[in-house]
Order: sequence, then C-alpha cells, then structure tokens
Amino acid sequence: MQDLLVERSAAIARREKFEASEVRRLFSNGSPVMRVLVLGLMQGEPSLADAATLAGAIADGRSRNEQFQGLRLTARCWHMLPRSGQQAIRIAISSAGIPASGDRRNEANAVLALPLS
Repeated sequence: MQDLLVERSAAIARREKFEASEVRRLFSNGSPVMRVLVLGLMQGEPSLADAATLAGAIADGRSRNEQFQGLRLTARCWHMLPRSGQQAIRIAISSAGIPASGDRRNEANAVLALPLS
C-alpha cells in the first residue's frame, strides 16, 4: 500500500509545484508515513531532493520502506548531487546497517557503484 501512495505522491509532484524548503521541512518533522510520502514527492520532482534528506532517509530512516525509497531516489538524483553530497550518502550507506541481501542491499549496491562527480 505504501508503494502505491509513493507512486501517487510522485504523480502529484509532477502536476503541482512545491517549495523545496517546505517539502524538506515536512520530511524533517514528519511521521514515518509522511517521510515516505515526501520521498514520493521527490521522486516525482527530483529538484525537491537534496543530499541531506537522502542521507537522512538512508542512515536514519524510520522504516525499512523509507530507507528503500531513499536509496531508490538517490540513484535517480545522483547526477544532480554535489560531490560532497555523494560522499555523505556513501558514508550514510556504510553506517546504515543495511542487510547483506535483499532489495535494500541491491539498491545500496547500485548507488555505491555510481561514479562520484
């Protein structure tokens, strides 16, 4: 069900204009469900994403789905992030306690394989 809500959040972000600072504030102050929905908005409009939010979703996710969505979004936004942000995300992945196998590990490995800018 959360995946469907993430997809709908992404669709809304493709149609509506959101302020990046407000979206990031929602993520910082939001409940676990709200944080995942905000990642959906960022998937629909990648310019809303920033390295600090992505690293937070990965290293300090409130749920496994938040961590998964954060990793997936990171792969999509990687080319837009500054090198320092990319490095911070790599550190977040290494300290996040991601299991050795499974979907989150696959997403983490895909991000780690991306070149630094």
